[in-house]
Amino acid sequence: MKRVLLICMAATTWTILRPAGGMDVGLRLAMWDDGVEMSNGQTAIESPELGSSVPVAWLGKYPELLFVANGDASTALRLMTGKLDSSGRALHVWHDYLTGTDPLDVDDTLKAFIEVHDDMPNVTWAPNLNTNGVVRRVYTIWGKTNLVDGAWVTPTNSAHRFFKVTVEMP
Repeated sequence: MKRVLLICMAATTWTILRPAGGMDVGLRLAMWDDGVEMSNGQTAIESPELGSSVPVAWLGKYPELLFVANGDASTALRLMTGKLDSSGRALHVWHDYLTGTDPLDVDDTLKAFIEVHDDMPNVTWAPNLNTNGVVRRVYTIWGKTNLVDGAWVTPTNSAHRFFKVTVEMP
């Protein structure tokens, strides 16, 4: 089951930065016009928690995470970000890939908004990774008539007054 809750041009090589006197974790990201791969040839990291893979290009935008994880991309995806979900559970770096947020910014989270037009609620969210007709994530709107109801339900209806949005990989 999937859990609910991405580069560069020109051939170049990135070296993971380290503090003075720090150790070199030995990971290099080779950047080419047609994609990114790690020094071992990987272009994506499997994430069992996500039920999908995370492009190395996305993780390569955050070399600090690879440094903290001693160059292990799988470990980097499981690092805690300091963010919590709506139930108070700690979030990991792979959650940021899922939601399209910055794992280094604790204030960058998936946000839901509600507007009422003609007595009908309209729920939206940001960031929305589905653009130009391309489905990159599956978003689901859940509702409750009151907060003491036992379960969130979808699809929502006009009786619902409380909403939440979940996101998962297609």
